[in-house]
Amino acid sequence: MKKYIAHIIILFAFLAGLQGFSQVPQGIKYQAVARDASGAILANTSAVFNISIIQGSPDGMVIYTETHNTVTNKVGLVTLTIGQGESDNDFTLIDWGSGPYFLGVEINGITMGTSQLLSVPYALYSKEAENVFSGDYNDLVNKPDLSGYITDESDPLFNASVASGITSSDTARWNQEYSSDTGSVLKYEAGTGISISDNVISVSAPDPEQPVPFQFQGGIIYVNPYLIRSGLWGEINLLIGATSEVDGLANTEKIVAATGEGTYAAKVCYDLTDFGYDDWYLPSRYEIDAICKQSYLLKYINYSSHYWSSTESDKNNVWKVNFYNSAQTTDAKNSTNTFVCVRRDK
Repeated sequence: MKKYIAHIIILFAFLAGLQGFSQVPQGIKYQAVARDASGAILANTSAVFNISIIQGSPDGMVIYTETHNTVTNKVGLVTLTIGQGESDNDFTLIDWGSGPYFLGVEINGITMGTSQLLSVPYALYSKEAENVFSGDYNDLVNKPDLSGYITDESDPLFNASVASGITSSDTARWNQEYSSDTGSVLKYEAGTGISISDNVISVSAPDPEQPVPFQFQGGIIYVNPYLIRSGLWGEINLLIGATSEVDGLANTEKIVAATGEGTYAAKVCYDLTDFGYDDWYLPSRYEIDAICKQSYLLKYINYSSHYWSSTESDKNNVWKVNFYNSAQTTDAKNSTNTFVCVRRDK
């Protein structure tokens, strides 16, 4: 029987039927693309999803479970609402303020992993918040009259400080990120595509059906949005020379040349042909670190996993990144960790 590989996309939204903000949402939208062990999409296939909500840590206490019997569509996609499956628990009793919470997923009895539920569940509108201040000063009653206290700044210490030189143009750029690599302002815009002009890199919202662009050292690397797997790195007691911390392609070519045939991480990426490209590779130490720090761009990701880099530490160990806390550590080459495949435009 083929093993199911689920690439998870979690979407949180209010359920249809809510009246304004008068009720707490009773479900979490969830989508997943099911694939077999070779990466092929499992279309029009029956699947049983067992969902768990875990409190505290990935190995913490399971406070809610439910089951969904469903069938994937023609592109292998299933859409569920967590909170509306078959369950002996009460979804409405979950105290989202007592997190963190993690989502565990099984498909047809196969454990697919655990991912942390990040900020969105805790932003669900609660009944306790119905009467809080709207945030609009004009909605306040009994407002004080401050007109007599508002004067022009005359403090000589302030006028001599850097703060006195802040302009409206400066404050307009506060929500933009400055790149230390290029000395430019990185501007994120809605839409599709990437453009570079006047030393400004504009990265648009990623298309989940295309390789996802990530900024790296003034350029762009693309992550395959679906191929997120677990596997071995290679053989221990073998120093390959794949030591580049920024060039994953050069590392990958050395790893494959030295190791040969197999299903290890670098070879899977090296042999991959997807989205019309055949130049995929296992990212280097700093490339996978950049992906970790921008992982909010990926919809199919497991934050409880460690991700391989292609950068050797020594003959027995390789650098990896923990996507839960961004920590960089080393691990034995014959260990099993998660990996992604990336490419760059030539």
